[in-house]
Amino acid sequence: MQDPQQKYNIYLTEESTDLQQQMKDQVLRMRRPDENAPRPYDAEYLPALSGISDDFDPGLRMAVYETNSRWIPQVRSKESLFEEIISQIRIPDFDSGNVLEFSGMVYIPSSGEYSLQIQTKHSAIVRIHDALLIDADFHRDVADVKKGNIRLASGFHPIRILMKKENNEKWDFQILAGQAGGSLSSLSQDVIFHSKND
Repeated sequence: MQDPQQKYNIYLTEESTDLQQQMKDQVLRMRRPDENAPRPYDAEYLPALSGISDDFDPGLRMAVYETNSRWIPQVRSKESLFEEIISQIRIPDFDSGNVLEFSGMVYIPSSGEYSLQIQTKHSAIVRIHDALLIDADFHRDVADVKKGNIRLASGFHPIRILMKKENNEKWDFQILAGQAGGSLSSLSQDVIFHSKND
């Protein structure tokens, strides 16, 4: 575009409006409210993914990794020892490995505040989009119950649950979710999905 005097205001174009909304949505998907640093958008719902195709099947991807890290590592670039698609979150049948990951999409039927709770002595991290919902990678013996609340718009949201156990431990955990203030239950097959390419 030839606009040496910058008379053309791209902010007023339709493309700019779409870009501005995409950037706002992405920021909301990354940030968690902080009572010490309140922002006017803290009460907004995390936007669901837009333009989602029908390339999803029920269930989550469960993968087991082996690591010598003291903390829960990034596993995206690591090769798993074992993986499968599961219809409900459960303890793996595979004995080897010390890091466990559940990943996929969670479908939120109606906008609201939701809770996710992990009962375990293992280290645990939960992310929805890029927002850190539960960070229990340190002080793992302080509390057996790790819980986080998050405001989600209706639609599909990526979820990653990572846990790490000590080598001499057996996997032992329970993961429950539901609307905040209500009863919590296991994530059922009608709300958890994975890509057909997994």
